[in-house]
Amino acid sequence: MREKLVTSDIHELLAKYNDISDRSDVAIGLRPSGVIHLGNMATLTLAGIVAREIGAHMSQVNTTVCDLDLPDSSDWNIKEKGCVKYFKDLPDRQGCHRDLLSHALDRIQSFTTGLEHVLGVKYDVQLLSQVQRQEGFREGLLRVLRVPGLTKYLNHHFKGKGQVLVFPVCPECGTSSPYPSEYRDERLFTKCSNEECSMGEYDVEVRNCDRDLAVHYFIDPLRDRMADPKSDIHVFGGDYADGSGDCCGNDTPKVKKILKVMNIAGNGDVPDILIGPTFYSRDGSKMSKSKDNGLSLDRLRHHFGVSYVSHIAGFMEFLFQEKYRNVDYQIVERELLSQ
Repeated sequence: MREKLVTSDIHELLAKYNDISDRSDVAIGLRPSGVIHLGNMATLTLAGIVAREIGAHMSQVNTTVCDLDLPDSSDWNIKEKGCVKYFKDLPDRQGCHRDLLSHALDRIQSFTTGLEHVLGVKYDVQLLSQVQRQEGFREGLLRVLRVPGLTKYLNHHFKGKGQVLVFPVCPECGTSSPYPSEYRDERLFTKCSNEECSMGEYDVEVRNCDRDLAVHYFIDPLRDRMADPKSDIHVFGGDYADGSGDCCGNDTPKVKKILKVMNIAGNGDVPDILIGPTFYSRDGSKMSKSKDNGLSLDRLRHHFGVSYVSHIAGFMEFLFQEKYRNVDYQIVERELLSQ
């Protein structure tokens, strides 16, 4: 078996697949909450470039939209409401779609459809609410939950004994408690914190695929090698190479935490990982949804018109050829916005 790669060098990754004749799909996950910005579009495009270089007949991009995601505070204030309502269940703030998910999916699928034409590869778009109901996903989740102390390693904010970053959705009102559930004997225990619901305490068997489980943080390890369609390569954004302070005060890059869970969920069967470039805004800070300081999809579509996808794809081709890993705003202005 070939050694698994974790790299920021797309050329190193592609060299591994030069003489592989088996199908090799590429995975990417996308959080729809907040503004879809250049960094998100760049990662989607980079995944497509990888699939194209492997061969469109041998690869596709498996895209999972995390609709069981926490919305930003402008959509649902958890402290004020006392419970979590997920992205897929909230109304569209702009009023042009049925809900927030439909609004985001319209933009995401418009972009991926454009990439299919420009790059000549297929993008298979699924929702996390569908993926997490697969038996393979739940089996991988059980492997993770059975490891004592793993959740504390992943996020030091949750220190309760047995508490895990899985939030069963209330069967009555569709919300979740903002507090982690407790895992015992392949079941998750929690209670509904929605004051308008009379459900109270409830529990869910992890293997029961008829019930929704909102899994935070370690979605990718469960999906890539445990749920269909399985993927051999995962493309992450540049922020996954960053440290984020663990419970011991160390700066542990997200990708290292993800790999730890991947090995457990897949019994050592993990995908190769490509970390894309990091993009910086005009003020020198990293582009991020939380800061809303990136070039949004809507802004780029307005700037370029119907050709916006081909411009972004051409920009990523340039970064691919020149091996950029950190992209200052001056590069964005010169190589993208001025074209």
